[in-house]
Amino acid sequence: MALLRGTLEEEWESIDASIEEKKMYEPELASMVTVNPLTLSEVQALMDPESTILEYFLTKEKTLIWLITRDDMEVFQAEVGGDSLATLVKDFRDAILIEGLMEGRSQTLYEILIAPAEDKLKPNNWLSSHTVSSTISSSTH
Repeated sequence: MALLRGTLEEEWESIDASIEEKKMYEPELASMVTVNPLTLSEVQALMDPESTILEYFLTKEKTLIWLITRDDMEVFQAEVGGDSLATLVKDFRDAILIEGLMEGRSQTLYEILIAPAEDKLKPNNWLSSHTVSSTISSSTH
């Protein structure tokens, strides 16, 4: 086992060295194979003072909701996990096609995804991450 671990560590070091070399000589290629996420303060510096971002992280048991403004960051949680939320979103999407069913389902999703942070949202100027819908879409297909 230790031999395998040592071999794997050597391989990762080799891959890391190769990526670092590519970053220096081929920055465009490097940008396609590496991720350099912004820090919270970098995101906030880019934000309009009147804007708000909602970002979601799903676990099996709950949904974490980050509310980010230019000057602040707070985390809220909803006691609905990824599988349950995926079902609710699928039901909502299906209900869009049938008049009259959408209202209740949209209210349920609103209560889970928006209401926990609602008091902190700035009117008419907030952005919700696509992470929830894209994560749920990939888990329902």
